Amino acid sequence: MEKTLQTKLATSLLLLRIGIFIVFLFWGLDKILVPEHATKVLSGFYGIDISNNAMMALGVAQCVFR
Repeated sequence: MEKTLQTKLATSLLLLRIGIFIVFLFWGLDKILVPEHATKVLSGFYGIDISNNAMMALGVAQCVFR
């Protein structure tokens, strides 16, 4: 593989990883800081009823085990 192509690929994959990290970080923080929002999303789209405390625990687990 050419050096410039390999550099471009490595850069784009790094940026993709950073972007996914940011999305997961804010997604987990949203579950911790505003658990009502996440419970509404789960109940509205998936029909899953879960307590706010359980949602906060999921948010903490998501942030810790990323």
